[in-house]
Amino acid sequence: MHIGDMQVTGVKLAFDSASGCYRLAAQVADGSVTVELRLPPILLQSLVLQSVALMPAVLPTVEVASEAEAVRLPARVLLHLDDRSMQALLREVSMDILNDFLWYMQDEALVVRVTDNLSQRAAAHLVEDMNGSWRGQCAPEAALTPYKLRGREAVGQVLALCERLVEQGSMADCFAHLRPAGGE
Repeated sequence: MHIGDMQVTGVKLAFDSASGCYRLAAQVADGSVTVELRLPPILLQSLVLQSVALMPAVLPTVEVASEAEAVRLPARVLLHLDDRSMQALLREVSMDILNDFLWYMQDEALVVRVTDNLSQRAAAHLVEDMNGSWRGQCAPEAALTPYKLRGREAVGQVLALCERLVEQGSMADCFAHLRPAGGE
């Protein structure tokens, strides 16, 4: 594999059970440069899915409908959170980020799951905000790029918040199925 004029050798992906992250390391052929990334499982999955969407020839056995779907897919695990975990998440996330997240996700079942775990007043306020904002008027794929990016950032923020809550023990580990069994 080449990056510019440099030949890349020694690409390695390993799971670090101590940090709960995947370690991706690549080295230039002459050994002068080593690049290392540490990624939580959910971000690695998102990166892989986005890569497949942008470069379908890389892994033709994995199909993703669009780049937007590749961003949405990892967040769909939130549909399977227990009520206690969902409520822990909702206590921590701002309503603006939640609104952008739900708009970008385009998943009615997720909206219902979220509103079922809010107070009646908070749920009504969220639905009113969603219906009254620009988000209610336009699908993410048809939105201007700054709005799409805002939605994608909201997805990333919600997933990062989930990872933090899992680490703190405030939320069930909805990402456990993305980690290899038995460590490395």
